[in-house]
Amino acid sequence: LEPIAPSDPANGTASAKEIRLSIVLVCQDAATQEWACETCEQTARLACKGAVHSQCWNIGDLARPEALASAVSAAREADVIVVSMQAAKVLPLALFAWLEGWFPHRTRAGGTLAVVMEAAERPDVDSNYIEECLRTVARLSGLGFDWEERPLPKEPTRLVPERMQSHARATTWARWPS
Repeated sequence: LEPIAPSDPANGTASAKEIRLSIVLVCQDAATQEWACETCEQTARLACKGAVHSQCWNIGDLARPEALASAVSAAREADVIVVSMQAAKVLPLALFAWLEGWFPHRTRAGGTLAVVMEAAERPDVDSNYIEECLRTVARLSGLGFDWEERPLPKEPTRLVPERMQSHARATTWARWPS
């Protein structure tokens, strides 16, 4: 996934001054992309009366320097950061590099780090380690912390770039009802 560019203000969309909520999403695959989109939409509906700007990256893409730099910059300024991933023993290296890039240099006070992770069903995976790592990142960056575990869908989920793009248009510059 690539970062989602904002719409053109000349086309009747919100200007940068009108944005009330900035959300950064980082996900691992099709299923976790869906979780990240759902979390973004719920957050926008519950927390914001104005325009919302969201950007999304795939964890694997964070290995590319230009994607990493863009995602780090966005996370430093975001109100809400959503990390959505499959169960694992340790953080993926690209995700670790992204975290290291923004959390010591966060420029915005407050906000939330929301994590949606696959509920570990394998005996060799303990999500407590990752939860504690991310909880520590949130605390050190002055962010609130929200942790949710979900089972992976039984049916394979296909990565849908169009879903992310339609999600972006629907939530990036939309005004939420008062």
